[in-house]
Amino acid sequence: MSEKNLSYFLSAIQNNLAVINIRRKLSEAIISKTNRQLAKRLVFVLHKKKTWLSAMESCTGGALMNEITNVPGASCITRGGLVAYSTSQKIAQGVPMALIKKYSIYSPEVAVAMAYQSRQKVKGSDIGIGITGILAYDQKERKQNPIDKIDIAIIHGNKLVIRKMLLASQSSRSVAKAIIVNEALKDILRIS
Repeated sequence: MSEKNLSYFLSAIQNNLAVINIRRKLSEAIISKTNRQLAKRLVFVLHKKKTWLSAMESCTGGALMNEITNVPGASCITRGGLVAYSTSQKIAQGVPMALIKKYSIYSPEVAVAMAYQSRQKVKGSDIGIGITGILAYDQKERKQNPIDKIDIAIIHGNKLVIRKMLLASQSSRSVAKAIIVNEALKDILRIS
C-alpha cells in the first residue's frame, strides 16, 4: 500500500470514528432529554393523583430515582428509594434468599420481590419498582454475558407490570442505565 493510500485509509478511519462518536453523543443527549421529559410528566401525573412511589434498584444504581428527583416537586411523589446493588443487600432488604437461589439474582421473580419490598420499606408508597440485571462491561463478564439482561417490575395496587429487557452492548454503563430508566419511566406512567 502506498503512503498516499495509507494516509487516505487512516483519514477515513478517523472520520468514521468521529461520526460514530457524534452519533453516540447525539443518542445519549436524545435519551437524556426524553428521560427528563418523562420524569417531569410522571411527577405531574402522580402528584395530581396523590400517588407515591418508591424503588429498589440494583444495576441502575439509583439512576431511576435520580432522574425522578431531578424534577422540582418530586418530593410530592416519593419519600425515598433503595439501592441494593449486591445480593447481600437485596436479602437484607427482604428479598428471600430462597427466591434468589431458585431463579437467580437476575430474574423477573427477584425484580417483583424488590418492587414489593420497596413499597414495604418506604412507608406510604403506592407504587413499588424493582430493577435488577447484569450490565457486563469488562472482557471476562462480556464473554460470559454477551447480552445485558434486565428485569423491571412495577407494582401498583393489584396491578403488576414485568418487563424483560435484552440490551446489546452499549458504549457505556451510563447509556445502558439511561435506556433502562427510559423503559421504567414509560412503564410507571402506563400503570399509574
